[in-house]
Amino acid sequence: MLPSGTVVAHKTGTGGSNDTTGLTSAVNDIGIVFLPKGNCLASCVMVTESRKVLKQMKNNC
Repeated sequence: MLPSGTVVAHKTGTGGSNDTTGLTSAVNDIGIVFLPKGNCLASCVMVTESRKVLKQMKNNC
């Protein structure tokens, strides 16, 4: 549970898919948590060359 007044922001991004190889070049998500007392936490996930279909990845988020 996050404290009251916590602000959370995130941004996703993708690099597109190659229909020939079936690979998605990149899928990324970064998040920042701004805590009420001025502290913050950043988290970033970067996945490359995934064989999972981009639509499937977006539906799981």
